[in-house]
Amino acid sequence: MEFATIVHALKSGDDRLFLPTPVFLGIAIIPGMLQWKLLMLPCDKVSSRTKQIISLPFLIIELLIPIIFAGGHRALTIIAGLYLFNTVLRCSEALYITPFLEGSEAYIDANKLHQDFWACLRLPSSSPSSNKKDTNDKKLRPWYHLILPLTMSALITDFLASWYSTFSGQDVFDMQEKRPGLYFVFFFFAVMILTSAINTFGYIFRLLYTILYDGGYYDPDEWRLLMEYPVFASSFNNMWNYRWHQTFRGIWVAMPFKPVLLLLNKINNKTESNSNKKEQKEIAKELDDEKKQLLQEAQEIKKKLKRSRSCKNNVAVATLSVFFISGVMHEYLVLCGSGVQVYLDEFIGQECLFFTLHGMVVLLERLVQPYLKVQQGFVAEILKRIWVIWFAFRTFHLFLNGFAQWELWNANPFNAFTPYFVEHLWRKYPILEPFCGSYL
Repeated sequence: MEFATIVHALKSGDDRLFLPTPVFLGIAIIPGMLQWKLLMLPCDKVSSRTKQIISLPFLIIELLIPIIFAGGHRALTIIAGLYLFNTVLRCSEALYITPFLEGSEAYIDANKLHQDFWACLRLPSSSPSSNKKDTNDKKLRPWYHLILPLTMSALITDFLASWYSTFSGQDVFDMQEKRPGLYFVFFFFAVMILTSAINTFGYIFRLLYTILYDGGYYDPDEWRLLMEYPVFASSFNNMWNYRWHQTFRGIWVAMPFKPVLLLLNKINNKTESNSNKKEQKEIAKELDDEKKQLLQEAQEIKKKLKRSRSCKNNVAVATLSVFFISGVMHEYLVLCGSGVQVYLDEFIGQECLFFTLHGMVVLLERLVQPYLKVQQGFVAEILKRIWVIWFAFRTFHLFLNGFAQWELWNANPFNAFTPYFVEHLWRKYPILEPFCGSYL
């Protein structure tokens, strides 16, 4: 492969080198696996400094792979991009950020990674069934009970995706200006199809876990849906913290949430320490013993209140950093799919703006909620849901446009019956044509 070809492929988008899917997956997965393996090695065998030196070129290569290469299967290409981005993020934290902030070794525990990965599906109280479960327990169900919900979820995804397959990217851009009603339907079912697709993956993961780790039986009470229908959320806090999938939660808590929180706390502690020394000197100069004691007590109360406010502010900033890094991840996917030049000309910053705005709204809701006079009741619940849908719809274009340019919805992996639905439903009945896209 010539160097000039690689350089040209750096433009990304349609200029990427398209490889057979198995070859692409090998190129995408192997560097990441080697990176994780290196980090899991005890530091008495491979020192932190050695890991840091070896890992730097690996991390750069991992970020460049989805920019330069693409596979024949679009969904797997996107998943590979997500895998590599989050590998770089988590490994950068363990290799450089945390050792710098805490002085710890560059090491990741394999069991911790395992727990973090499955935490998005398994409830916190879950524990390995091989140690505690009796297959005669009435709550336990055999693995094949998962086949029906998995199949139904895949069929729902397939059906909805067949409608989306009739739309071009330009159709979506035109809808935003000329057909807001249809655009709202597009928005609503976009969330629904994403929910059903991600839940289908959730059922696949649950099936694999049941077979590989739980001896073929599972307890339904130990599992949650990967997506809890966010379109019905009563607040943005409810949507992003509970209803939206938590696949990357463990990674994003490790990076950036904890480092940002730790850094802010250190800055606050240092500022408070300097302030305390200055105040003590002033007290010692000017006041007698009795007044010193009273003033010191008042200052202690003031410090506790200030520390509490600082802690809340630090958590808020750390929370916002998680939304921002989510935006960066989606910016990365848009760049890979649309190409560098198109991304820089049309879409740069939109994903970060979308997620940062939603993060700010989550914080605003937490601030305002205690002052709301009516928080419960039928009317209150309806108004909450209207608020969530309205704001999500009004900002949806920031999320959508970068992906619409390369028609992300056609990357649906659960599309076995999509041609059938298009031919025997959307194309068969002329009455449905005005509600479909130009590809029909």
